Amino acid sequence: MIFDLDVLKFTNRKKLSIVLQASESETALACMTMLANYHGNNVDLSQVRSEYSLSSRGTTIKCLMNLAENMGFSSRVIKVSIEKLNRLQTPCILSWGENHFVVLNKIKNKVVHVHDPAIGACEYSFEEVAAHLNGVALELTPSVNFQKTDKPPEVKLSSFWSKIVGLKSTLIKIFLLSITLQMIAIAMPFYMQFVIDDVLVARDLDLLTILAIGFSLLLLLEIVNFGIRTLTVAVMGNQLTLQLNANVIQHLFKLPLRYFETRHIGDVMSRISSLNTIRQVLTTTIIESLVDGIMIIGLLAVMYFYSPMLANIVVSVTVIYFLFRLIYYGPYKNNKRKLIVAKAKQNTNLIESVRGMQTVKLYNQENERLNQYSNLNVEACNHGMQSERLKVLFILSEKLLTGVEQIVIVYFAAKLVISGELSVGMIFAFLSYKTQFREKAVKLIEGIITYKMMSLDLERLADIALSEQEQNRGVLDNDYSIDGDIELKNVCFRYADDEKFVLNNVSLKIKNGESVAIAGTSGCGKSTLVKIILGLLTPTSGEVFVDGQNIKKIGLQNYRSTVGCVMQSETLLAGTILQNISFFAVDPDIELVKECAKKAGIHEDIMSMSMDYHSLIGDMGASLSGGQKQRIVIARALYRNPSVLILDEATSALDTETENEVINSLKNMKMTRIFVAHRPQTIRSADRVIKFDNGIVNESEDYAPKAEAKEPALA
Repeated sequence: MIFDLDVLKFTNRKKLSIVLQASESETALACMTMLANYHGNNVDLSQVRSEYSLSSRGTTIKCLMNLAENMGFSSRVIKVSIEKLNRLQTPCILSWGENHFVVLNKIKNKVVHVHDPAIGACEYSFEEVAAHLNGVALELTPSVNFQKTDKPPEVKLSSFWSKIVGLKSTLIKIFLLSITLQMIAIAMPFYMQFVIDDVLVARDLDLLTILAIGFSLLLLLEIVNFGIRTLTVAVMGNQLTLQLNANVIQHLFKLPLRYFETRHIGDVMSRISSLNTIRQVLTTTIIESLVDGIMIIGLLAVMYFYSPMLANIVVSVTVIYFLFRLIYYGPYKNNKRKLIVAKAKQNTNLIESVRGMQTVKLYNQENERLNQYSNLNVEACNHGMQSERLKVLFILSEKLLTGVEQIVIVYFAAKLVISGELSVGMIFAFLSYKTQFREKAVKLIEGIITYKMMSLDLERLADIALSEQEQNRGVLDNDYSIDGDIELKNVCFRYADDEKFVLNNVSLKIKNGESVAIAGTSGCGKSTLVKIILGLLTPTSGEVFVDGQNIKKIGLQNYRSTVGCVMQSETLLAGTILQNISFFAVDPDIELVKECAKKAGIHEDIMSMSMDYHSLIGDMGASLSGGQKQRIVIARALYRNPSVLILDEATSALDTETENEVINSLKNMKMTRIFVAHRPQTIRSADRVIKFDNGIVNESEDYAPKAEAKEPALA
């Protein structure tokens, strides 16, 4: 039921944090995470995602209310118009565009402040809000069941620091070299002071020669130190890149299949690229900031020794610049977040277009896809331009303050010289130290901002690093084997809490060596059943057994090492046919590869190619026909010498004659065979047929769809 709006608005000083969605289907989860954090239940998106699953097809207001209730909120849905928007109790959730939600943070000075899970904090006019608002808002109030919790663990820089071998000792080495360089830099201005105050006044050529030689040696030492430090940083940077990438990619590859099914490839690549910023911070920013901080203290001491008044002027100007940067830190960070997200969307769109170029061309959609990419490119460029404007503002402010500082310092320094408190040489030295101080202070401020901005990269990496790895992977035993008895007990499964069950109390047994066909209408859950048998999906309830053991106890790696499978969405990787059939084995068994190819009915096709098994097949097998791809994938499954073979529509692209040859070849192999199929001849080839209907299993010995009794050969 939707109530009319009648709410008193109360002010609140608490801060609403931004939580970005990892995929489009998580917009509701991200909004609820923001509201939970605001009211004291400090959870992150990964926790909410693991406890509450919503449909990937979109979330309704009713589902959002159920989610809010489960998280301890009392909620009410309100009809809202632009005129009554400022009467909402904030923060609250707004229905925004198509299948999207945002959090209304506040309305101030006729500006609507919104936290959008897709791009971050946004500011809109009422006219702009009207174009997106669907007229529905959801107000949330903590109920008696609401529980406040402490902040969950975050991905911190220290978590990367501690996992890098030899990093600490190398950083100490770089730190000591940097300190040496800075000490030399502090000593260099004394050369000018001694020459002006001592050499020129006394006309002492011998002292001039000694000073020139001494400071030349100091310069040589500086160059040597700089070269060693630069090489050390370069070597450590390469090692750091290797180890960071290896650690993150290793974790990424251990994530469950569901993670990859709900994310765009461009977004995943964007998150991985955040490692470059972390590497830069670890190898350069931290060290330089520490050294600059120490040197600033030393330079301050020297400047105060020369003239406390002049030093106070320099410090005051630096503090003003620092405060200026802090004022604009929020807008700069928010715009940077939008830029990162916009670039990820842009890359995703381009990758999708390139991958699907055949479809794009067949439907004459080149201009449409180009227009989409151009719009995303313009959006990214606009955010990039906004960042550049802020950078220009920072540069201009620094130059203005530096110029004013120089004028004021020279003015008062000249008065001190006239009064006899400072010598000309001391003024030159002070100006040199002042320049060093300003440069290092600006670098330190930039380092602090960079370090704080790195939270954006850590947030994006957290989606990978904090995602739970695939459960029950176990440790791979190369000698592990099974007989092939498979049993499902009371298995139920649904993809989200707000969706109906795809599998409903499924129980079945498949004996060792048995050939079983799973049949049913499209979308009835056959492929889902296969994924559960393979351990790619975890049942909502129920268990899967192999040879009487739960696959969780066996370990998924051991179990999958005994299973050969061909799924509907199988792909070939760039390389040779030999590499794809052996799945890029270091020392492939060529004879076994040929034997598997013969059983899959692809051997003669391969031998007719110019380079036979060493023929390159291109990215995703672009140079092969659909039937050739399927047979190579079948050969790849057979190469493992599996105890269980699972084929999900694995022969759908084959002509009838070739399919019969492949099926007859597989019949003679001693293994458990499970076919998911629609074709009558494939179904009839099985010892037993399992009919699937609305998530329920029915046994049938002679099930075969009459509509597919006659079928033309496929090319």
